Amino acid sequence: MIDQSSPEQVSTPERGWIDAVDGMRLYREDLPAKGAPRAALLFAHGFGEHSGRYAAMSEALSAQGFSCFRFDFRGHGRSAGIRGHVFSFDGYLRDFAAAKRHAQARAGDLPLFVVSHSNGGLIALHAVAAHPEGLAGLALSSPFFGFSLKVPKVKEALARQLSRFLPAFGLPTGLDPATVSHDPATVESYRTDPLNVRVATGRWFTETVAAHARVADQARVLRLPVLLQQAGDDRIASAAAARAAFEEVGSADKTWREYPGFFHEIYFELERARPLADLSAWLDAHTKAAG
Repeated sequence: MIDQSSPEQVSTPERGWIDAVDGMRLYREDLPAKGAPRAALLFAHGFGEHSGRYAAMSEALSAQGFSCFRFDFRGHGRSAGIRGHVFSFDGYLRDFAAAKRHAQARAGDLPLFVVSHSNGGLIALHAVAAHPEGLAGLALSSPFFGFSLKVPKVKEALARQLSRFLPAFGLPTGLDPATVSHDPATVESYRTDPLNVRVATGRWFTETVAAHARVADQARVLRLPVLLQQAGDDRIASAAAARAAFEEVGSADKTWREYPGFFHEIYFELERARPLADLSAWLDAHTKAAG
């Protein structure tokens, strides 16, 4: 079972940089498996957060024999780029491709799985559907395949105008940290973390909405094993959109897990042991299958 209850015991990862093909500088952290490595994991974080939030989770998985590779998407964490902005969704795909190349080079012959959350799941779905080569499976945590609440028409109209005329102009997301988890410590950490992004640009909005419209088509071409873990009371990403996408997944090996009452960040909830154990069991089973 994954236990991330003691973050103070996290090992120091190897820190460095990778470059996307368009020259965007991306921060990364590598944590090798403790003992004999069984497989490798590439993490894809959500919008507004950063890869450092998954340090304790990586530590626990490293102890189970998984080499963990984490990175910050452009405009996030310590990576370069305008905060909360992307000129084209393809920029995120270039980031993912660069991180994947890095992880594959370091992992060698080890099976490589993608572990994604929220907007990282949206990006990973598109990236893996287009280029599944060298990957053993895809895990999606509360994937951002649609908005949980309908965006007000006035706000949507403003975002579309900004996307056209001032694409990099950022507006506050208005996201309430209390909706990410029931765990007060997680909420406070999310609220005060200086690396978290609290703005989004009009171009990010229009590019994301366009990516939402392509989710079903991307899901249909997937043939890798897929685990989708969905928060039952998701106030941020649409659980209905996630379920609809799951039904379209073309892989014969797909698993749905839903956690009633959980807020968006299932790996940081009060009852996080359940989804973490489910992820661990899925990885273990598919690592053996890949081996």
